[in-house]
Amino acid sequence: MFRPKGRLADTIQALWSASLDGQSAGSMTRWLQADGCSGVLFNLGPPLRLDGKQYEAGMIILPVSKVARSITLPAKAQLAGFRFLPGVSTGFFGTLPRNTNDSIDPQRNHQLQLLCQQLQELRGQQSRIIVMYKWLQHSLSAVDSPPQSFTQAINFMQYAKDIGLLSNKVALSQRQLERHFQQLMGMTPKQWQRTLRVKMTLKALKNQPTVDLAELALSQGFSDQAHMTRECKSIAKITPKQYLLLVLSA
Repeated sequence: MFRPKGRLADTIQALWSASLDGQSAGSMTRWLQADGCSGVLFNLGPPLRLDGKQYEAGMIILPVSKVARSITLPAKAQLAGFRFLPGVSTGFFGTLPRNTNDSIDPQRNHQLQLLCQQLQELRGQQSRIIVMYKWLQHSLSAVDSPPQSFTQAINFMQYAKDIGLLSNKVALSQRQLERHFQQLMGMTPKQWQRTLRVKMTLKALKNQPTVDLAELALSQGFSDQAHMTRECKSIAKITPKQYLLLVLSA
């Protein structure tokens, strides 16, 4: 995984490439955690499954994620992709994808298909990341960035406990803020904050597996541990205790 710096850091969370050992017995299922963002996945190997649906080799558009999705990888799986920052994908795709492989701008679709073919010809993980990085540098140069006021709101919401107070910090009314989120992310500011809170909770558990769960719940803005458990189960499809067992067994 590569987290870009410089100009791409304003639009791309990360670029990544991965493979599954061909000696592995059977398939492997994992959860793609929700982050309120979208991305592109290139399946460069055998068919894989997303939420139980099979996808052949090729380019797969991942819509804005509001809840975790299961991905099942076969032996010899070969994958690559990139993930946008909040609100960027609408300008990139020409529309807001709401479901896997929704129709997008035909020219952009063609460009992505050509990139997928190029990636299929490469074998090294680093080589794939370099090719995607150069492609994104060129492709994103003509893409309009989200409004600065929206980006400011996203940054403030990582720490704000009351979304209603955001209009005091950014040049947007509550109604304008709601409209921006629906247009750029297909969700409300409250939905984004819930998704972000769960994401940060799992990250905190991974970094501090010995943390007291009741204390963690309060530090992450939940009313109590039960509230944290419900939200994690709803959005991440896993409870904090279940996630902690995965962390400790890794």
